[in-house]
Amino acid sequence: MATVTDILERIRTVDLESQLGLRAPSPPVVVSLVGDDLSLIRVKPSRRGKPVLEAVQSRTLSEGVVPTSIFDANPADAGKLTLTLRELLEASGTRPGRASLVLPDNLAKVSLFTLPERPANRRVLDELVRAKMRKAIPFRLKEASLSYESLPSEGKGVTMLVVVVRRSLTDRFEQAFEACGCRLGLIDLSTPNLLNLCREKVTEAGDGDTAILNCAGTHFSLVIMRNQNIIFYRSKSLAQEPGEGMAANSGLLRELSSSFSYYEEKLGGEGVGRVILRNVANDNDALEARLGQIGCGRIETLTSSDAIDLAPGVGFSGSQATVLAPAIGVVAGRG
Repeated sequence: MATVTDILERIRTVDLESQLGLRAPSPPVVVSLVGDDLSLIRVKPSRRGKPVLEAVQSRTLSEGVVPTSIFDANPADAGKLTLTLRELLEASGTRPGRASLVLPDNLAKVSLFTLPERPANRRVLDELVRAKMRKAIPFRLKEASLSYESLPSEGKGVTMLVVVVRRSLTDRFEQAFEACGCRLGLIDLSTPNLLNLCREKVTEAGDGDTAILNCAGTHFSLVIMRNQNIIFYRSKSLAQEPGEGMAANSGLLRELSSSFSYYEEKLGGEGVGRVILRNVANDNDALEARLGQIGCGRIETLTSSDAIDLAPGVGFSGSQATVLAPAIGVVAGRG
């Protein structure tokens, strides 16, 4: 059974695996959920060059097939997911086999917190983490898939990154994949895979901390990196407001302003030198102007098309590259 452990392995460090010379191959098929759209990409790995994108297909799910957020207790509809997955496999000419699944961040609870000192053993650590998360999620802990990992930190304290997903959600997706003859080798979240696409930018950052801002329409995630380590992680759902795009969403600007204030006051932030932006609404110019009003530094648009080559006859628009960036990040990170 696939777990969320790989999510933490992906988030823990920007490029730990390459430093160790170890890199587990990803399944060549990645299925990504963005809003109500379920997409499939199939790639051909390359030892010397970039992975080659061989097929892209997307289908829109009917309302209610998948939960809208982690607060939505309605389980996914495994039957309708199965039908859609079969359509994607057939339309893309993909044979059933191992596959990866990328879920939106707002279907999980990601928490980053620091314990004053390292617990004496794993059992004590497990109890402390579970006690904290029991108060942080809107359902019983026994109904959750929970995984955690310690991050590099200074002093005696230990910084923990915890991911919680409703078990009913992952179970239904696994049922759907198995019904199509597929096996889930990895379940992951959107934003961790964006980090795979901007590793070089984060590594080369010499003008202050770097922020990765993932604007996904119904929610956003903000990650702030310092010396290649995660020091801040926030993901929140957003109320839909009149107007087009993310720039018109006052809730987003309010949450970002609050997040950057916390970063400066509590984390010793001296300014984010670079913001790497993924925005599925594609109103980047307007959003960048609004971000500048709340003190964001240089803003760069995340590009995923540079991470892959296209097979002959495969079309890939700029908007598709933005929507499917997390799926491409899976390939880029585990190629």
